Amino acid sequence: MTARARQALGAFVLVALLGPISVDALWVSDEERVADALDAMEQALGRRDADGVVEWFAEDVTVARPIPGFPVRGTLADALRSFLARATRVSLDRDATEIVFPDESTERNGSTEPDEDGASVTTHGLGAVELPGYPPGAFHFDLELKLRRASDGRFVLQSVERVTIESPFR
Repeated sequence: MTARARQALGAFVLVALLGPISVDALWVSDEERVADALDAMEQALGRRDADGVVEWFAEDVTVARPIPGFPVRGTLADALRSFLARATRVSLDRDATEIVFPDESTERNGSTEPDEDGASVTTHGLGAVELPGYPPGAFHFDLELKLRRASDGRFVLQSVERVTIESPFR
């Protein structure tokens, strides 16, 4: 076998070994990107890292209805920072999450154009919070969120459509 043939064979083996790894790393679905955003926000909440949560917010994030325990005025980021500064422990454990994307395209004037680049998320689960001077509290949560694709390809929180918090002892 010539040196050139060995190099070609070596290159082929390298591509065969690294190809599936690189394709897997590059081929991430939008659903996985949305799940990554939710996981990152959940983990940052668990660390009480407000900036770690807020980095997953769109600049113009909106709240459709008041969130129980959060001030109505000001931004969601400011309310979250204030809450996490007081909390000694926060945890969320999502039981179920449904991610829905709008149709890939919409017929407009006889042409096909991309539709809104976002996702609607419904998720629920169990949470816990500890605040100084209060006994630890557990709660069920149910959230409706909208996320959109940011310029860097990540999905970020665009709006909080609904937050329901209830006692698990019903």
